[in-house]
Amino acid sequence: MANFAKLDKNNIVTTIDVVHNRELLDENLEEQESIGIQFLKNHYNEPNSVWVQCSYNANFRGRYPGVG
Repeated sequence: MANFAKLDKNNIVTTIDVVHNRELLDENLEEQESIGIQFLKNHYNEPNSVWVQCSYNANFRGRYPGVG
């Protein structure tokens, strides 16, 4: 599962969401953060929302974010 944080205009985390890895796959079956972001924008019908992938295990981007 892939974790994503939604940010407001001040870069404050407002939501954490989990997306199945299959939703991140490109045509070469490689996971792409940008595909996951587009999936969330479409799912919530929020084309201008800002999402970033985060790591529950802190494998990248430092610590796991929390709301606020």
